[in-house]
Amino acid sequence: MKKQKIIKNTLKLILLFSFIFASLCHSQNYKINAEDILHITFLDKPELDRETQVGLDGNLSLPVVGSIKAAGLTTRELAQKIISEFSIYTVRLTQVSVEILKYESNKVYVTGHVANPGKYTFEKIPNLWSVISEAGGPTETANLSNVLIIRGSREGNATIPVNLKEIIKNGELSRLPELEPGDNIHLSAVLGENRSQGLESPQQQRPEIYFFGEINDPGIHTFDQGVDILQAIITAGGPTSEAKLKDVRVIRRTKGNRSKVIRVNLKRYVNGARNGFFKLETRDTVYIPRKKSIREGLFGTIIFSIIVPVISAALIYELVIGNN
Repeated sequence: MKKQKIIKNTLKLILLFSFIFASLCHSQNYKINAEDILHITFLDKPELDRETQVGLDGNLSLPVVGSIKAAGLTTRELAQKIISEFSIYTVRLTQVSVEILKYESNKVYVTGHVANPGKYTFEKIPNLWSVISEAGGPTETANLSNVLIIRGSREGNATIPVNLKEIIKNGELSRLPELEPGDNIHLSAVLGENRSQGLESPQQQRPEIYFFGEINDPGIHTFDQGVDILQAIITAGGPTSEAKLKDVRVIRRTKGNRSKVIRVNLKRYVNGARNGFFKLETRDTVYIPRKKSIREGLFGTIIFSIIVPVISAALIYELVIGNN
């Protein structure tokens, strides 16, 4: 029992350190674009605090100084520029912070048979399946064999058909066409006998789980009933160096042809007994998003490579010693 307690406490310390480190490593390299929505905080003059949107010309308007060019700058560069501009008018500022609330320039639209159709914005637009996952995933009536990307241009609209069902089953996400700002992703309905089958396999004896995002072996994997998410991720090759382990998302079908997104933080798995692990169900989709910081991603993989063998050793110890 003492050894198990030591292992559990060690895991807690490792994960606690990893998440503290991760919180300090958010990317500062994003360049502000037109239509992005910002929140600007003035430490010395809170009455100047405001939420503002970058104009189509790349400028934003502030009191005292008027128009400032923001597009093409990082949040840190814009903060320094604001301090410099205010100093011209003898308004002394010691600290300004700029936060991006919405990446409006990188927006796409998801319509049709998804759980939550609408507009979605990103710091960097991910692949097609990741965007559909953000929209809650496809409903059971969605025709994944003919997903349409509708792209507007000066020459008119271009329509790009994608057989997402085939790509998903083969785990070939590299074949997905890159999305562009303003794209409309449309999922139509399946007609006829295949209406409710979606991505179901003819073999339903064992649960099939779909893995996408930052994982080394994406695609469909088959497991025994009641598999927990940590075991499943390990079996699917583990996370990549860019994996955001504290925000794993499980897309689960619910009644009424709906889907729900369950956010899972792997940190919780060291806080209780094995039977408290999050259990996956057949046809779940496990999506691991990308970290914003390269350093954070590398560190996350190092931590995961430490955690996995330690947890495995703990489970083996529990099975062998606990049964004696």
